[in-house]
Parts: sequence; C-alpha cells; structure tokens
Amino acid sequence: MTSSFSVVLRVRDPSEGLKFFRDVLGYPGESESLLAASVELPGCRLALVRDDDLDALHGAGARRNRVGVGVEFKIVVDDPREVAERIRSRGGFLVEATEGRTVARDMDGYVWTFTAAPRTV
Repeated sequence: MTSSFSVVLRVRDPSEGLKFFRDVLGYPGESESLLAASVELPGCRLALVRDDDLDALHGAGARRNRVGVGVEFKIVVDDPREVAERIRSRGGFLVEATEGRTVARDMDGYVWTFTAAPRTV
C-alpha cells in the first residue's frame, strides 16, 4: 500500500507563509497561486492555503480567533542547533533553543518544534 502524509494550514497570506519555510528554514517550496503555496518537509507535504472563510470550515466565530493557536508541529532533524542558527540568521521568530530542541513560530502563530532523533545504543 502506498501512502503519504500532507497537512493543510489555513494562513493569511500563502506567499508570506512560504517565506518562513523556504527562506528561513530552508525547505523547498513554491507558490502555486495567490491562494496557495506548498512546502516539502521531511515526510510531509505542507499546503499553505489562504482562508478567507474560516467560519465555514471551522464553525461560527472561528474568524475571531488567531490562526495557529493551540497547534504545534514536531519535526525530527539531524541538528536542532543548526535549525536555530538558520532561524536567527534569517530573521525568523525563535521561541527557544535548548540542547536537542529548537522551537520557532511562523507569522500565522503556528509553533514548529525541531528535535534531534533519539539516540540508539
């Protein structure tokens, strides 16, 4: 069986969102239109879609809430310190960088946690 994993994030501006993933984090991505962009993360295709009608998809009143609140994504990388340096040097919002863990937030408020792979003995 073939399977894949993709995530759709509802964002204010897909081209601005793409800058965080492509220009700050260094993942390949492209703008598909004014309404959408896509990014290739390790093991996951990420679609950034402009959502002008949050209430229709998420229920009445959803537009009053900030996009991204309550959502955290975790990505295993070889070196979280390297990710932290990329975020610092490219103008991203670094929440924290500790041994084995880097946390960043994108412009829509989504939290991205980068952790090192567990060591095997």
